[in-house]
Amino acid sequence: MAGLRAFILGFLVVGCSTTSPPPSVPPPTADPGALASIDAAIAEWIGFRTAVGLPADEAWVREVAANPASVAGSDTYEIPLLPEEVAFLQGRNQRIEDAQAFGASYAATYPRGFGGAAIDTANGDRLVLLYTTDVALHRLRLTVMPTDIRPEVREAAWTLEQLAEFQAIVNGDTATDPRIKIYGADIDILANHVRVNYIANDRNLGNTLAARFNSTGWLFPVWQGPLDAEGPTGALQIQLVDRSGAPRSGLSCRYVSLDPKVGAGGGVDADALGQCRLEGLPIGPYRIDVLSGDEQVDRVLTSVEAAVVASETQTIRLEVPD
Repeated sequence: MAGLRAFILGFLVVGCSTTSPPPSVPPPTADPGALASIDAAIAEWIGFRTAVGLPADEAWVREVAANPASVAGSDTYEIPLLPEEVAFLQGRNQRIEDAQAFGASYAATYPRGFGGAAIDTANGDRLVLLYTTDVALHRLRLTVMPTDIRPEVREAAWTLEQLAEFQAIVNGDTATDPRIKIYGADIDILANHVRVNYIANDRNLGNTLAARFNSTGWLFPVWQGPLDAEGPTGALQIQLVDRSGAPRSGLSCRYVSLDPKVGAGGGVDADALGQCRLEGLPIGPYRIDVLSGDEQVDRVLTSVEAAVVASETQTIRLEVPD
């Protein structure tokens, strides 16, 4: 998946609805020869369209791919899209970027009790700000601000700083239990909790994780499958650098398996040398998103796809834009 395409998908927190319906476009004329050559890519194209709110039924995807005008999308996103669809995505992406920037600015101005900011794609791509205190005051303040962006303010139990501390506790855990294996933790801003990904033959063992980490409600266990089905594993070492090649610290890496049968996912913080070490991953393809660690808004800086090979550590050098 191209970096730009993954960057857009990285903005999506939940759901796949859009701010406004995608533009209507005339049905193109299908070319049977072209259709036969794209069967292997149909699932990926449907997944991308679903995530960004474009029509995604298979018949329409095939028609678009057979239309010569879809080169507009191939040039921009490396996926067949009509010019009208490209324009829609570019406008949508700009709206999301504007909302993210507003959320970061507001959080910096009013940091007390801040629980994070995220785009709720299931709610019309609306910006959501979470606060543990003064929720009514924030709602009132935002209604009179001179801006077209009208965020939703939700009450949170935990601040973003607290969630980051909880996440670090899980990712730094060294305890062993042969019945259960943890694949890491990531922050779900909209849900205001820390997702702990694990595999176990008994999925109910996830309930023991709350006691293991002294959770007072912040931990949400996510079962990724049985231990017996784990199979061979490998590791990824992501080296984050700037344009000059110097290590970039203060960032984090989030990974997700691109194999629906695996379903593994999680995240780790980069160390002082700008390295993210992802170990014990089931073999197969993954997407790694690099997240800004110095902002209070969940934002993807860059992404890369990589394959995990059995019993090997793949090292990936990744330049991260400022």
